[in-house]
Amino acid sequence: MAPPPDTDAEAEALRLKATAESKFKASNNAKSALKYAKRAHRLCPHLLGVFETVAYATGTAADGRSPSWNERLVVEVPAHARSMTLEVKCRNAPSVKDVGVARIAVEDILGGAAAGSDDEHERFLSYALRESLHASWQESRKGMFVIVSLPA
Repeated sequence: MAPPPDTDAEAEALRLKATAESKFKASNNAKSALKYAKRAHRLCPHLLGVFETVAYATGTAADGRSPSWNERLVVEVPAHARSMTLEVKCRNAPSVKDVGVARIAVEDILGGAAAGSDDEHERFLSYALRESLHASWQESRKGMFVIVSLPA
């Protein structure tokens, strides 16, 4: 159970965050959910998980059953952000199952671009998934995913 909010703005931000999550889970409508997540972020930018509320779902391959891979994921990252949290979920109607979570340093993805380098090569970044951010790595290995960082 979450602790009570400190201010009215925080309470409203929590309400907007919950609305964004429910809109996305109900209809997979990221555009509508993002609207609520952005409003919550403006009200209370320090509230954990507000801006990260809206998830991205892969499309479906031509067969209508398999997930579509090799999709481009574009996220807005605040200038002050040092890391992102990626949660991997499996959506089986009517439920959503948690697969794993990973924290990614923004500098890993930006690579040389952050330091002014003219890196012209794509990079492959592998991250291990674990059960939760608070679990130890040895006890909660859940798989991995790969990010391909393309040159700008």
